[in-house]
Amino acid sequence: VLKGFELGGQDYITKPFNTAELLARINTHLELVKNKKLLIDYSHNLEKIVAARTAELQVANKQLSQLEKAKSDFLSIISHELRTPLNGIIGMTELLSQSIKDEEQRDYLDFLSGASKRLLRFSETALLITSLQSNNQQVEMFEVSVKMLIEMLIDEMAELIRDKNASINIGIKDDKLLIRADAELLRKSLSILMEIALSKLPSGGTINFDYTEDEQEICVEVSDNGMGFPEEVLERLTRVMEHDKFLVEEEEGLSLAAVKLMMNAQNGSVRLFNIADGGACISLCFKK
Repeated sequence: VLKGFELGGQDYITKPFNTAELLARINTHLELVKNKKLLIDYSHNLEKIVAARTAELQVANKQLSQLEKAKSDFLSIISHELRTPLNGIIGMTELLSQSIKDEEQRDYLDFLSGASKRLLRFSETALLITSLQSNNQQVEMFEVSVKMLIEMLIDEMAELIRDKNASINIGIKDDKLLIRADAELLRKSLSILMEIALSKLPSGGTINFDYTEDEQEICVEVSDNGMGFPEEVLERLTRVMEHDKFLVEEEEGLSLAAVKLMMNAQNGSVRLFNIADGGACISLCFKK
């Protein structure tokens, strides 16, 4: 009997035959054969269904990729097309501002120039986001002098700083403080954070640039002595910064979402908190 099972046998009968037992065994094996065939057929059908669904998913994924590319291309074109006329408007308003003596008209031109510059910055931010999302942005990581970058940024934003009568304090005293980052992405991130701080800052307020450092990372901090983030806004913004996907928080539009994308591209992170004595702080943290 054992030898028979070892050779592939599945059952056995003994003589003299018991008719009822024999018929029961035969029916059992017929049922087993039938079920085995059904299982094989079901398996083949399942393979066909899986193959068909896989093909459908591949087609859908290809279409989604094409739509994503079309969206990115469209945003890039729009951003590029906006920049040319905006630069022309900004240039003409600056020329007119120099030639017009009437104070009221100069105020109108200043308002028009400011609005055009904000729209231009928005266009540049949207273009940068599109480039980062489509992985077209070339990220070049090397040692960057933080203090030098901040000083250059302050010069670039001197007009906005004057308009708010703001004071800038650079707590970074070490000229040799270096961070491994993409210089342009870091400059753009700090520029956005400074714009946010200036927009929330009362006239005559102060913006501080400083840093913290431990064994794992270096964090560049931009803080102010304004009102700080409302708690509900801070909670929402913190969730946005911690989320893996690209999300836009209504309170700050594209600004902080763009900073998050730029920091992700540099393998860094963004942290926000309110200062106990008043004001808000946003940190850009880079791994050592």
